[in-house]
Amino acid sequence: MNLPVIYARQRRHELHTAPLFWLVCCILVSFFTAADALNIAIVSSGSPTELLSINHIIGAARQRSHSVVVLVNAEVESICENLLGHGVCLSLFCSHSISHQNSSFLRAIALLELQKGSFLPSVVLASALFAESAALSMHYGVPLVLLAGSRTERGADRFYPIGRAKYDTKQFTWVFSSVLSSIREFYEDFKVSAGLSSDVDFYATHHIITQGIPGLDFVEGSCPNFHHVGFLRADSGSPAANFTNILPDWQQSCKNKFIYANIGTTNNLLTSDIKILVEKLADATSYCVLWYSAQQFTSKSYSRVTSRDSRVAITYSLLASPSYVLHQYKPLIVLSDSIGDVLHDAIFIESPIVYLGTNQAECEQVLSAGVGLCADRSSLAEVISTTMTLQKSTAERESIRVVRRMGFLMGGAQKALDVIELAAQLGVGNTDFFCDSALLASPYGYNGSVLLLFSFAVSLLVCIFFSASCYLTCRQKALLQRV
Repeated sequence: MNLPVIYARQRRHELHTAPLFWLVCCILVSFFTAADALNIAIVSSGSPTELLSINHIIGAARQRSHSVVVLVNAEVESICENLLGHGVCLSLFCSHSISHQNSSFLRAIALLELQKGSFLPSVVLASALFAESAALSMHYGVPLVLLAGSRTERGADRFYPIGRAKYDTKQFTWVFSSVLSSIREFYEDFKVSAGLSSDVDFYATHHIITQGIPGLDFVEGSCPNFHHVGFLRADSGSPAANFTNILPDWQQSCKNKFIYANIGTTNNLLTSDIKILVEKLADATSYCVLWYSAQQFTSKSYSRVTSRDSRVAITYSLLASPSYVLHQYKPLIVLSDSIGDVLHDAIFIESPIVYLGTNQAECEQVLSAGVGLCADRSSLAEVISTTMTLQKSTAERESIRVVRRMGFLMGGAQKALDVIELAAQLGVGNTDFFCDSALLASPYGYNGSVLLLFSFAVSLLVCIFFSASCYLTCRQKALLQRV
């Protein structure tokens, strides 16, 4: 047969079989994709910081054909929809006060809303309300994964050597409270081990996703159920803060070069002191200063620009919070009295930090990582001097670049989603990754050591007291006998 004829017939056969081949491939791909797709229920407090972190996990989940629902309180539903979009947030129709007074009522509402939406969770991801989230996971028989910050709430300060602290009144109070906390945790863990209590430590029995970065956070020697993922927002942006809308009198050139201050306030006297601080800081550095406070000012005069040249802006607007500003702008320096609010975002945008808080552990974290300096907020001269030093220094900026590169290499939102998929695959009751009793954070590890040293110190003091009492008593008797 002629070769062109044979080729033509073969070509017609390929054209007829090709659509069938691709159809079979699409069916197989869709089948296996649907089989692995998860329904992820996320429990959030609705704060912008949480929602912006969750947003990147949602984006990664959608890329893998997973379905996501975010459970938030009705009072913050609009914030959730503005940040995450419509169709993602599931509102719990109860007031904030009721939800805190009656957790069982909140759980019942969450179950009802999920049933109304015909959403059957495959896994529960909790960034807040851990007890309620645990109840949801138990009800549906699905795993619970926790989304924490850079360190766990339990024993966060324990990883910083006490010997490096300065023993003034504040630091003595911090050390004493840390010791009491360890003793209390040892007692609670002992009750669980002895079968006297059913309360189980969340941080030892669930998978935990943290934004831990080596060199910045404590990640070495942590339990295997801790999964450090670095920056969650490594590959996507977030809504920008529009300074024109919230601060119409602020100079437009300020958004290019300004110092950002995240300092809380509780009364008018403290507000006046901080107002003087930021104005003096603007004069000394010749830069604009944006001061944000999460607490609403009692005096309305503090909610607008107050300096003569409009270089200082003071506001409590949510659009000026660290979650928004540090996601879109790059301040020259970040001042804050709380490291948890600004640390990773400041590293992400390569802005050095001046820590103004009183927590020695947070100060040690900033100094050890080399990403900033500490200053006493009550000393105006010290704050200005520290800021000026940090402005001229290059060592901190180089350390920030090193930590930032490491944060990008950790895996981010994709790794966080890997952890969620792993938890769903292992199911409820799997203990392969749970914290071993020999590790540092165990009931009989750090807490037991602190209790042993504390008991020894107390026993030594008691012995010294009784020895001194006996010595004084004997000496007094001897003097009486001589008389």
